Amino acid sequence: MENKVHLEQKGDLTISDEAISTIVAIAAKEIDGVASLKHNLSEQLSALFSRGGFRKGVKVEGDERGITLDLNMRVEYGVNVNDLAIKVQENIKSAVEAMIDIKVAAVNVNVLGVESEK
Repeated sequence: MENKVHLEQKGDLTISDEAISTIVAIAAKEIDGVASLKHNLSEQLSALFSRGGFRKGVKVEGDERGITLDLNMRVEYGVNVNDLAIKVQENIKSAVEAMIDIKVAAVNVNVLGVESEK
């Protein structure tokens, strides 16, 4: 999917899901406690055989309300997962809306695992 923003009197700007996924991934990794962004196995297979799907552990979907972002991540051992998820959601929403001026309807955070320090 591609997301369009109309630039007054200058035409349209098209932003790819991959570009949005990159913004989301960087914004998520800025938050202490995020260990990594991950695909689960079914999403990896789906991404291989279909257009769209998860990129960098991020799925982008859009409708008239704005874009919905699904993020799969692993967290560091010992962090408060609820607090971390809220910080990640806020940072992603802020970054995406500031950089590309598209309304973010939802940021869904899926914690797929916990990583410990070695």
